[in-house]
Amino acid sequence: MIRAPLTEHKDLEACLAEIAGDDGAVTDISGAAVRCAIRGRDWRILLTHGGVFDAEAAEFRPGSVAGTVIEHMAVRFDVIAKDQVDAYVAPSFAHDLFAYWTSVARGLDVRG
Repeated sequence: MIRAPLTEHKDLEACLAEIAGDDGAVTDISGAAVRCAIRGRDWRILLTHGGVFDAEAAEFRPGSVAGTVIEHMAVRFDVIAKDQVDAYVAPSFAHDLFAYWTSVARGLDVRG
């Protein structure tokens, strides 16, 4: 997953060409995933439920990505900041994943 910030002097095509270089390829998957931004200091606790990776690992920090399966859904995570992770899932699973996380969150005691 690559983020290519646009500027007033650089359009999307120029950013993608720079990233891909002479040997790379770029595939538009913008319609293939729904982004769910999870914000708050306890997002890692939420991700310890259902997934099969260590969401609390020190290496899983801004700039890191991970993939796992939750229930039957393939999910990709992109750590944006200390208090935010973005989750990407197929549009057909977005509602089910949100319902799952809502159910899990109701049972968590994160009042600290």
